[in-house]
Amino acid sequence: MGIRAKRILAAVDRSKYKEKIIEYAISLGKAWEAEIVAIHVIDPGHGIPGGRIKEKELERRTSIKACSRIAR
Repeated sequence: MGIRAKRILAAVDRSKYKEKIIEYAISLGKAWEAEIVAIHVIDPGHGIPGGRIKEKELERRTSIKACSRIAR
């Protein structure tokens, strides 16, 4: 008895490997007759345009500047 999965999760991002990842997931899906679920992964360091990550980063930088002034 070999490996068999019902679902395959393929996480893709903007890297140069995304096509290979999808191709591999499809080949496994066909071989195992499995459903393929793809998600797009976003690097939290870059944030989402208009998202809260930029606000949090700004708050963090402001806090660091304030702490450095107090420490002097």
